[in-house]
Amino acid sequence: MKVKATTVLACGLVLLVGSLLFACTPPTSPTPTPSEEQGDPEVLAAIQSLGDDEDTRQIAVNILLEKGASAVPALTYALEDPDADVRRGVAQVLGEIGPAAEDSLLALIRRLSDDADPTVRAAAAEAIGRIRPDALAAVPALSQALSDTDPAVRLQAARALGEMGMMAKDAVPTLIQALQDDDQGVQVAAADALGAIGAEAAAAVPALIEVLDGDGDSEVRSAAAGALGSIGEAADAAVPALIRAVQDSDDPTRRAAAMSLGLLGSAAEEAIPTLTPRLADGDPEVRDAAALALGLIGSKALPSLLEAVQSERWEVREAAVKALGWYVGQERGQVIPALINALEDEDERVRSAAAASLVIFTGQDFGTDAARWQQWWSEQSEQ
Repeated sequence: MKVKATTVLACGLVLLVGSLLFACTPPTSPTPTPSEEQGDPEVLAAIQSLGDDEDTRQIAVNILLEKGASAVPALTYALEDPDADVRRGVAQVLGEIGPAAEDSLLALIRRLSDDADPTVRAAAAEAIGRIRPDALAAVPALSQALSDTDPAVRLQAARALGEMGMMAKDAVPTLIQALQDDDQGVQVAAADALGAIGAEAAAAVPALIEVLDGDGDSEVRSAAAGALGSIGEAADAAVPALIRAVQDSDDPTRRAAAMSLGLLGSAAEEAIPTLTPRLADGDPEVRDAAALALGLIGSKALPSLLEAVQSERWEVREAAVKALGWYVGQERGQVIPALINALEDEDERVRSAAAASLVIFTGQDFGTDAARWQQWWSEQSEQ
């Protein structure tokens, strides 16, 4: 009996497709063993120890981190382990390995999207952010994770999106929603992520202003203030809200608002009358932030700074000379003499700040030697 060629061909195709399907089917056992050649026995034993007590687990983590990239295939395979403690530990180790664990990214995305254990989902989200901050493939899963029922997962998802910076711009709508999350930590992380995304997060400005002007937690409001400055020019509409925040009772909020006003530059000129008194703020970090802001705002702030250099309070004089070091205007003929005069201030802290500002502003370094500075400036003026 003759067999037709077409029948033979059809049978051959069936066998070929069947073999390919078999080759592509994942192994039924989720945990690799040495016989499966997923890694050396030490790595495999360490992976299984991730579900043990804390001391044993730490030893295992150290072994796996020492192995580094060579352990990634076995670790990736073990993300399917039936023990949630092992899966969580594996995700954490992959995150600590960092960019060298890039090949595990898709498996981690699956864990983030599908794992039944919230601690595993949270660990996967954190690992994604640490392994490859520019992994566009992870943005949809991380955005979806912002709606997870577990706040720890939402927190790590927001943080991971923040690690990606502008690459996470497609997540802006869900991050805006996360500003209203029930969990304070998630709100802070969402605001920080929007700031990290920068100008691409311009759509978030109204929501961030609403948070800043609200009566919510001070840490959340501080994060919103910082995000507005990081967004930059697109956040110019936030200047009035930031001016109000500079007068807040919370130190970090005042500091963040002052920094953001500085980052907005000349667009924040209307803040000068509010920032100038902050040079005498009781918090030294707020004083420094106000000084930086006034320096970055530029020419319109110069009269206030020159006046502050003559203040009776040393902390105001110190803040003012620091601001002159950051000054972005063109009035060298006013700034440099004021700083040289400050080198003879009665307070050593002011003198040191003046010397540092002169170095920043001029690129020269004559320490606190006022006479040498004056000689240099005279030579420059004659040229």
